[in-house]
Amino acid sequence: MIGFALLMLAAEDMQNQAAPPAAVEDVRKQFGRGRFQTGNNEQGLTCKVTKSTGDPRLDEGFCEAFRACSSEAGPNIFALMPCMSKKQEELFIRIAAERTADGGQ
Repeated sequence: MIGFALLMLAAEDMQNQAAPPAAVEDVRKQFGRGRFQTGNNEQGLTCKVTKSTGDPRLDEGFCEAFRACSSEAGPNIFALMPCMSKKQEELFIRIAAERTADGGQ
């Protein structure tokens, strides 16, 4: 169990190294240009991109994070917010790392 935890920490550290802070900040800024409409209706959880960030991975990633966090938190907004913050940061780091590996695209 401890070995698994150490592997997870090492993987997270490698991911952070693969994503320079400036690249993560660029993704964070790009995300700020997007607009999303979230909610819950008779068909379940909804997430709609009303203004794209310009990167489909970022748009889709936000909606995936919203659905995952909403499922975990239920109707408790106080549980939703920390989950969303964590998942968004993970998304920003992942996309920044992918862009860095792809030569900045």
